Amino acid sequence: MFGPTCSPSTAQFVKNFHAEKFKEKYPEAVKALIEAMYVDDYFNSHDTVDDAVKITFEVIEILRTMGCNIIGFQSNDQDFLSKLPRERVKQELVAIDSKEGEGFITKVLGLFWNPVQDCFTFKLTQREEIDAMLQKEVAPTKREVLQMLMRIWDPLGIIGNFLIRGRIVLQEVWRD
Repeated sequence: MFGPTCSPSTAQFVKNFHAEKFKEKYPEAVKALIEAMYVDDYFNSHDTVDDAVKITFEVIEILRTMGCNIIGFQSNDQDFLSKLPRERVKQELVAIDSKEGEGFITKVLGLFWNPVQDCFTFKLTQREEIDAMLQKEVAPTKREVLQMLMRIWDPLGIIGNFLIRGRIVLQEVWRD
């Protein structure tokens, strides 16, 4: 079923439909599955490690009954990770060296996440082209402005307040 444009919508519907069957047995896990999972990415936060472990094991159980094996768990809390089966924990972190110092990052929902500092990082590709446009050395075309905006992946809307300025600029370019 992967490939057609309806795949994400179909996956969401099937997951939610199946999760609803467990509403009485695992109400918090069902809520988590419906609100914190998109297709095959589960992204959640809890007040305590015990809550996180309980709900995570319930989510794993619900998905298991669907024939889905959820793996690759990541967390900024080693206590939580130590309570999960080793084969379900994502082990690889990529070492980085940045202005803030050395650290490790991984990808979550396509975003770069530093679990130690618990912060997301956005990386712009083709930085030289963007710098030239911002310094007004080169007048960008409408297509280049749109490409620049679309290169920034922000599914959580974390930097939406900054990206809106670029979208307003694009609207003004189209008006002119």
